[in-house]
Amino acid sequence: MHPQIDTVLAVHWQRDIVTREGAFGAIYGEMVQRTGVVGRTAGVLASARERGIPIFYTRVCFRDDYSDLVANSPLFELVGQSNALVDGSPGAEIVPELAPRAGDVVVSHTRVAGTAGTDLIRQLRARDVMRVAILGVSTNLSVESTARNLADAGFDVYVVADCCTSSTQEAHDASIETLGLLTRKIVGADDLMTAFSGVGAA
Repeated sequence: MHPQIDTVLAVHWQRDIVTREGAFGAIYGEMVQRTGVVGRTAGVLASARERGIPIFYTRVCFRDDYSDLVANSPLFELVGQSNALVDGSPGAEIVPELAPRAGDVVVSHTRVAGTAGTDLIRQLRARDVMRVAILGVSTNLSVESTARNLADAGFDVYVVADCCTSSTQEAHDASIETLGLLTRKIVGADDLMTAFSGVGAA
């Protein structure tokens, strides 16, 4: 049985995070390239758009003076040290292959989870969304944190495992195993596109 998805949530597909030349390229770039996750995600987003399924993005970004950066962990310390993810800079933008289109919703934030300090949950509820497919980088940080918060808020969360990646395969796999207990279902890109093909069909 294929899930009937109300919306797709694309997490942190930003140049500084997913490209080899980005500030975090040494951490995530190799896995992103090796797994082909960007191309697979592009297919999912295109399929969703064809069926009129809303697409949300989350992007993490900061003021150029980092006055909104709370560096209370090694991860956020690294952001400042690397001069990464400055709002308005090329590194903070979503990679061209996955760039938002007219009608998509982009939510910017300054923490790990896309729900922290944002109106993401309110916007989803305003659209009567209940079933959210989430995909992005990294699986064990932003994807997992956002998925957990959405599940706690009562949404049915579907994690698109082969459209997520992390710093290592082991980190990705461990997170997917955990999310299998906390979300509605772990799915693949092909499952999701099959589900999309039934949306609006006679």
